[in-house]
Amino acid sequence: MAEASWFGVAVSLPLLSLNAEHAARLAVKAVCAGKTEAVLGVPAQILLEAQTLLPGLTADVLRLSNALLPAGGPDESMRTGREREDRHGSFYSLLTAFGKRAGQRLNQPI
Repeated sequence: MAEASWFGVAVSLPLLSLNAEHAARLAVKAVCAGKTEAVLGVPAQILLEAQTLLPGLTADVLRLSNALLPAGGPDESMRTGREREDRHGSFYSLLTAFGKRAGQRLNQPI
């Protein structure tokens, strides 16, 4: 539950996430240009550069970040976003506001 909640916040923050319409335009542009790979978003581009320049350090940092993520329980995957929000309260709602608005605009349920 905590991992899903953490990602729910991360994908809603403007500096970490990418607008769906913008991502789609970038993907279509890459396909039309004949590219076989497209790195979308500043965080992904930074991580790609770090991996290229410092592969060992990048692997260590990713391993550490993975170790810091909480372990989920067997019933955690069955909870809906609304159930998670009810559990975390108004601060979580504030942090995920951008993502919720985008989801509503794109007809995606919470």
